[in-house]
Amino acid sequence: MLFANWNGENQNSFSDKRLVAFAEALNLDMQAFNSCFEKDTYHDEINSELEQGKSIGIQGTPSVLVNGQLISPGLVPSYEDIATAVNNALSSSGN
Repeated sequence: MLFANWNGENQNSFSDKRLVAFAEALNLDMQAFNSCFEKDTYHDEINSELEQGKSIGIQGTPSVLVNGQLISPGLVPSYEDIATAVNNALSSSGN
C-alpha cells in the first residue's frame, strides 16, 4: 500500500494523517497502532538501522547485499547480478 501511494521521494507523501489512513484501510488494530505511532516506539531502532545502512554504503531502496557486499550500488541489481554474487559467495565459502 505504501509503494502504491508513493508520489516520489521527499514529497511529504507519508504525512501522519496519511499513515493513519493507511492503517485504517488495512484494518489494523487502531488502538495498538495509535499507541505505537504516538509514542514513536521504534524511533531509536529505525535511526540505528538507518545509520548502519549508511555506514555500509546503502543510499536508498531497494538495496541488495550478499554476505555483506552491496550488489550494484545505486541501481536495482538484475537477477544475473544477484545470482553471480550468490554463486561467488558459495564458491568462496567452500559450499
